[in-house]
Amino acid sequence: MRKVLSFFVLAGVLLASSCSLKEDFRGNDSEFATLSFTVGEPGVSATRAIGDGTSVDALYYAVYDHEGNFIADLAGKKVGTTFPTTVEITLAKGQTYKIAFWAQDKDCGAYSFGQYGDIENIYIDYTGLNNDESRDAFFKTIDHKVVGDIALDVTLERPFAQINLGVTQEDWDNAAKAGIYVAQSKLVINNAATELNLFDGKVQDPTKVEYDLANIPTQTLEVDLNKDGVKEAYKYLSLSYILVADQGQTANEEGMFGAESALVNATFSLKTNKEPFEVKVDNLPVQRNWRTNVIGEVLTGDIKFNIDIDPIFDGDINYPSTAEEELRFAAANGGKVELSSDITLKTPIVVAEGTSMVLDLNGKTITTDLKQEGRHHYAIDNYGTLIIEGTGAINARGIENFGTMVINGDITITNVDTNGGSAIWNEGHLTINKGTFTTNETAGAESYGGALYTEEDCEAIINGGTFIANSQLTYAILNYGKTTINNATVRGKHGCVGSDKDNPGTTEIKGGTFQLMENPGVSDHCTYYCSSITGGNFTLGNNTDNGAQLFYESTIATGYHVIVNDGWSYVVPEEVDAVVTSSSELKTAIVNDATIVLTEGTYTLPSLSGKEGVVIIGTEGTVIGGNTSTGFGGNFGKNTTIKNVTFSGTSNGVRDSYAQGGESTFENCTFAGESTYGFHIDQSKGATFTFNNCVFSGFNAFAGDLVKTTFNHCTFEHNGSYGHTNIWSVAYFNDCTWEAGASVGPRDNATLYFNGVEESWLHEF
Repeated sequence: MRKVLSFFVLAGVLLASSCSLKEDFRGNDSEFATLSFTVGEPGVSATRAIGDGTSVDALYYAVYDHEGNFIADLAGKKVGTTFPTTVEITLAKGQTYKIAFWAQDKDCGAYSFGQYGDIENIYIDYTGLNNDESRDAFFKTIDHKVVGDIALDVTLERPFAQINLGVTQEDWDNAAKAGIYVAQSKLVINNAATELNLFDGKVQDPTKVEYDLANIPTQTLEVDLNKDGVKEAYKYLSLSYILVADQGQTANEEGMFGAESALVNATFSLKTNKEPFEVKVDNLPVQRNWRTNVIGEVLTGDIKFNIDIDPIFDGDINYPSTAEEELRFAAANGGKVELSSDITLKTPIVVAEGTSMVLDLNGKTITTDLKQEGRHHYAIDNYGTLIIEGTGAINARGIENFGTMVINGDITITNVDTNGGSAIWNEGHLTINKGTFTTNETAGAESYGGALYTEEDCEAIINGGTFIANSQLTYAILNYGKTTINNATVRGKHGCVGSDKDNPGTTEIKGGTFQLMENPGVSDHCTYYCSSITGGNFTLGNNTDNGAQLFYESTIATGYHVIVNDGWSYVVPEEVDAVVTSSSELKTAIVNDATIVLTEGTYTLPSLSGKEGVVIIGTEGTVIGGNTSTGFGGNFGKNTTIKNVTFSGTSNGVRDSYAQGGESTFENCTFAGESTYGFHIDQSKGATFTFNNCVFSGFNAFAGDLVKTTFNHCTFEHNGSYGHTNIWSVAYFNDCTWEAGASVGPRDNATLYFNGVEESWLHEF
């Protein structure tokens, strides 16, 4: 039941002077009437609960004429009273009065008003302890024209918002198991009013509130968080009161008042038997006579939370009720947040310094409607540690990174701003593993653009992703600090990767695809002042006659050279003899001791019979076989090395192959038979095979005439039909992984070693 303080004016006849109540002039034709107020708390249970208003035991009342002049002789108070209680006031008939009421705890010294009981203006002092229930108070002012004895019903309401922090019993218990106990709490609020006018209910003079540390409440915080009609019990960590405006008050210069609910920034500080810590809530909704409950798990693990406005006061609002509010709380306090809906931001999300947050976009989109001027108005400002995962999109200037950020998700960030902005502006430490990052800017200085911009003395490490600059004014990746590109797809109209000739920083390109888009001009360059290039594929687009350059003032590192094939330039180690793009080119390039690089695509690998020392190096997306029944079924030759290649077929990855001897090595390869064999070798003529970081999917068999087979950090998978590996020779498995359904075992007199220990029997996983 809603808990309020109510005044019931009962009928009564008393005569008194409108100026003084010291004498009784009542007669049959009296010009005076006596108003009798019964003050009670309807619906209050016999069991007292913290924060329910039952700490109030003092009533103050005052009378004002129709012009608002205080009538000192009619002011009164009842201190130390219990409710219900009765107040009688005698007033002149035919006159209009303002009658003001103020109820509080008699022992609370936080509130003051005028001399002689003039309570038109109440002044609030926030100095003191947190968790002070005595700060609860109520008020009401009525206008009444006296025409005779009359009964009035007047309901008092809080001018305050009550703010509570609670945790689940599970969170409390888990913290206790870890030896952590919360003893005291305090609260800091950025903005709360300090003066209340009882005549119009308006407030003014906002100030920062900082309550001192005090013991946490021992009572239970009861909230119907899931709205099933039954209140759940939570552990109290903090209880506070602040003065806020009513819904109709005009906003002041500080912006505190005027909305249906004020939004404040709150910081709860918790003192434990170990290290203290904070819980921050930005844009926390608070409203007059509402109880805002911040509920969840804040003591252990990732912060999970719900914020509720308790309906026993004046309203019922759940917070966070939007994905944006969830995101802001996690940004302020840390933990993991998974977006539940799309978001449109009017102010940036700020990941606080010292905070670690994981953001799962979960297929959702963040857009912005930011009003700030200048180049720094991004959707997310990261000052802490931010990890982004999942899929999703940010359609705005995406992220300004001042701290540490890692992008693991397959996300899309598109800068739609036209004032020289970047998809990501990096002024910290950044690692990108996936994603697509685009700038569509059409104006602004070149140095302010780019899909990714890294400031001086800052660092970016790019392990994957696509970076696109659709502007003729900027490079897709701009670096003034240190940027290392291990692998990426980079496309730009003006340039792919650039720096500054006067302050070039350190730009290292180790791999990736870099392409100038359509009709580059004399001022366009694929790379510009890059300090070290040791890998990658580069092209100038469809017009190379206008003066554009691939490697303008950029350095091909010692030990590397450029191989040109069909309009592309490939930076490879000096020992690489050819870069091929087709099966026919591959067949031609295979000679003894040849080192060959395969670009992305599907190839037919001819038999290497009679060949020795052939090295084949694939790139991301290199496949041998593809839709053929068997990916490869020929001779591996002698001393063959194959890296970064997927062998696949509709039935077998490698089937009925053999080797001519020597020591052959397979590194970062996948052998995937869709229905039967992953890797099957019939005979080896005394060869030794070593597999490093390889994946085997399906049935595998290794011939008995192999001298030795070694598997280092390899994975064995079940393809849906098969998952067994037969060994007819000596085999060593070092730090390998078998997924569910996979198995390995010896045949005939084979010997198996697992991490150096001989175990010659069937292993099933």
